[in-house]
Amino acid sequence: MLILNRLQSKKTPKYVKLVTKFVGFFSAIDSTAISTAISSNNYSSMNGEYVTTLISTLNEIQPQLLAGLLSGILVSSIDNTIRNFAEIKYVTVGYMCLINNPTFFEFSDSKVLFSSVLANIIKLVEDSTSKVSKQTDESINNNVSDGFGSQNLMPNASSIDDEQDLYQSSFSKLSTLDGLIIDPCPLIKDLRVFMGSVIKAQVSTGNSNFTESVSLLQPTEKSFVDLYFRSA
Repeated sequence: MLILNRLQSKKTPKYVKLVTKFVGFFSAIDSTAISTAISSNNYSSMNGEYVTTLISTLNEIQPQLLAGLLSGILVSSIDNTIRNFAEIKYVTVGYMCLINNPTFFEFSDSKVLFSSVLANIIKLVEDSTSKVSKQTDESINNNVSDGFGSQNLMPNASSIDDEQDLYQSSFSKLSTLDGLIIDPCPLIKDLRVFMGSVIKAQVSTGNSNFTESVSLLQPTEKSFVDLYFRSA
């Protein structure tokens, strides 16, 4: 409740970014179960318990609360507040897990919201290829695949912005996300392949909510969806 109260009363760009990242990080934990279900063609197990818990917990506070947060604050923050690959990865994967969950379609205007979330994570992935490639000499020595299907390099912990705002103690744990280097989705090696595998699995199950939501994307965005689909 304290987090939500601050979003209403004293939200700042920094704080909105932290909440956006938190939702992505928490939701991304479901990627292990989703990837395992897809690899075994067990599509009925693709839901993921973390997203289900997140949605149900927020619904207990206020019905449709997460939908309101997404449409009012979080979606627009996805593509303009994320700076390094660690963040890009778990935000992309997390919000993909979010819209993959069938509970998501219980929201009002869920298809429009779905297409908005997907459009923004597509933009994040495609725009971030050039961002991640700009590395310091120190990070070049790491020689880590960037997860975009190329060999750009992941910034090390020293490249993560450690600037901290002065928060009340109630928000101190949330603010530590700015220096986070834990990977909540270790099985995901290529963001485009993961997105494509989720899309392909949903299409193969005949999920009309999913396909109708994708149809609302702009032509350029649909072309990326097709690219991801074919890469999976």
